[in-house]
Amino acid sequence: YDARNDDVPRSFRGSCSSMLCTMEAGSRLKIQVKHSSFRLPKDLSTPILMVGVGTGVAPFRAFTREFRAESSLRPKTMLLFGCQRSDVDYLYKEELEEASSEEEGALSDLVLAFSRAQQHKVYVQDKLSEKAAEISKWIHEEGGHIYVCGGTTMGASVRSALSVLLGSDDEVATLLSTGRYVEELW
Repeated sequence: YDARNDDVPRSFRGSCSSMLCTMEAGSRLKIQVKHSSFRLPKDLSTPILMVGVGTGVAPFRAFTREFRAESSLRPKTMLLFGCQRSDVDYLYKEELEEASSEEEGALSDLVLAFSRAQQHKVYVQDKLSEKAAEISKWIHEEGGHIYVCGGTTMGASVRSALSVLLGSDDEVATLLSTGRYVEELW
């Protein structure tokens, strides 16, 4: 939906797929592949906090599959997923909700932020604040790891919210330098 008028649907044309559709067969492209820096801790008791918006949920789909392969032995796995509208761009809805079901147990908590679902916009960083006590305990007392994937603006907002939640920018800097906070942003 159009950001200026929530009642007007808009179409998306991906920059890469749109470009590829206009290319001649046999055209040459220069591409770059970036390897993921996301690695799960070996200790299955380590709490895992994942924050992804839009297509930034992709690596966390892989994480939930890994959690399933581990027989859902990680007791604390929280995914905060955000998008504009649940009826339009809630990517992998069925898969994520199944992963967070009691029967599946791959995700102990699925927290959703639909920014355009109500008059006041709600973002993943707002949901972080709502879960502040639990997240603070996971990080300060239980050695939890944080993974963030999505746009740079969201990443900066999440980092700022975590600085408040954890008590300081220095705390976040320490998590980054020790590999307990990893971002993949674009």
